[in-house]
Amino acid sequence: MPEELLDVLDEAGHVLDQVPRSQAHDEGLLHAVVHVLLLGPDGQILLQRRSQSKRVYPDLWTSSASGHVSAGQTPLEAAAREVEEELGCRAQALEQVDVHRFQDPDVGENERVHVFLAGATGRLDPDAREVSATRWIQPEDLDAWLQRSPDAFAPSFPPVWAGAQAHVLGKP
Repeated sequence: MPEELLDVLDEAGHVLDQVPRSQAHDEGLLHAVVHVLLLGPDGQILLQRRSQSKRVYPDLWTSSASGHVSAGQTPLEAAAREVEEELGCRAQALEQVDVHRFQDPDVGENERVHVFLAGATGRLDPDAREVSATRWIQPEDLDAWLQRSPDAFAPSFPPVWAGAQAHVLGKP
């Protein structure tokens, strides 16, 4: 199977080039990713624990679903795809609520992060190659957990939660 191509971006998010995923990481090139937070009807947020086999941040908690925006794909398309691939359900009413930059040179991450909120339709059926566990959690409990055990979370998650928190809590 050929390696996934990613769009290389400038600071404003415009496409400059397309390169294989490994090259984007090896050279620290700016590329787009998505993070989706699925919201339950009672206000809970679905988190996932990344599989132990993941190259980056294995066995750490993060957003409901996340992944790269493939070359030529929109962030909205990537968000819907990642929810289906990782969780086996469909995202309902995807809404982008934040865009921010995340960098972790130690693992080759240089990302323009698009954060989405959505509901979910269908039963969760997580892909074990991607997800080792899921957990529904109330926002205030998530805040407490992040403060108490920050090392339990992927380093990319706190800025995702910071960008989505006001929208989740209904505060502008």
